[in-house]
Amino acid sequence: GAGGLRTGTTPIGNSVTYTITIGSGGIGGASSSTSESGGNGGSATTMSGPSPISVNGGGGGGGHSGPPSDARQAAGNSPDPLGGSGGGGASGPGPDGNGGSGGTYGNAGGTGGSYGGAGGGGAGGAGADGTASGGNGGAGLQIPTTYRNPAASVGAPGPSGVGWFAGGGGGKGNPAAGTGGGPGGPYAGAGNAGSYQGASALTNTGSGGGASRQYNGGGGGSGIVLLAYPS
Repeated sequence: GAGGLRTGTTPIGNSVTYTITIGSGGIGGASSSTSESGGNGGSATTMSGPSPISVNGGGGGGGHSGPPSDARQAAGNSPDPLGGSGGGGASGPGPDGNGGSGGTYGNAGGTGGSYGGAGGGGAGGAGADGTASGGNGGAGLQIPTTYRNPAASVGAPGPSGVGWFAGGGGGKGNPAAGTGGGPGGPYAGAGNAGSYQGASALTNTGSGGGASRQYNGGGGGSGIVLLAYPS
């Protein structure tokens, strides 16, 4: 699942020092025929100060091992309060196919289907459920115009222009894999799922990586902090 997108205002005086910590994206699950290797959740991005600002990383996607064990690992939640989005559920029936829950700034991952894994949640919408095909990742969000500068483009393309962040990764499926950041993508830098290697999310987008049907899942994108001030 993706992280979250949080905007707001805070006073910053002269000659002060604040610490900004950029959270890392979660590591995708490793390929295994005997172990239900799901993805790992991301870590929080924070800014210190009199009114600290923080958003937690997204939850890792569920895992599903091959025969003979056919075991599953449940998708991860994003810790709340200040949570991002939940991971997409693994394919197959039962509670271990449920998506991870989202938090304050995100949405839940979808539920896995008969053969298709679910999409991870995004800041702008929940991940789609899997069917025989993989579910698409949840939509990201576009940053306000205050933070969009053509001379220093940030984020990734989305359904309407640039500056999109925190889209959910696509779920694995057969015959079709899920798309990162919603149908028509990949959007917001989120990773598509694949029959082989899942695509990793773009750096500094806070988006989720795509699942894999046979090999390693893609990693999540690291976070980012943008500051806008009068010139």
